[in-house]
Amino acid sequence: MTSETLFQKLLPFVNLNHLSDSELLSNKRIKKYVDWNAFSNIKMIRLIMRDKSIIDKIDLNKYNFNMKELIPILLFHPDLIDYFELDFSKIGPIEAIHMLEIINNFID
Repeated sequence: MTSETLFQKLLPFVNLNHLSDSELLSNKRIKKYVDWNAFSNIKMIRLIMRDKSIIDKIDLNKYNFNMKELIPILLFHPDLIDYFELDFSKIGPIEAIHMLEIINNFID
């Protein structure tokens, strides 16, 4: 059995949420085989903040991000706003302030 085959067999047993963000994003072998839809919301947000190209590897319909969770991503990467369906009807005052900051940064 090759090391690659063994790696593929063992990976499904690893809780990917326990791997460091840097390991997930820098290890080419992990990046090749990982199921990017298997992460918790908070882990996925951190990963997208560190490497926004990850957003093209995930099915956004599998994640139910709320506005509060999306604000950190949008503060770092306001250009990703079009990827998300934002529900402004349930926005609170603090989220509204953050969204105004994001929009202001996006326009500048």
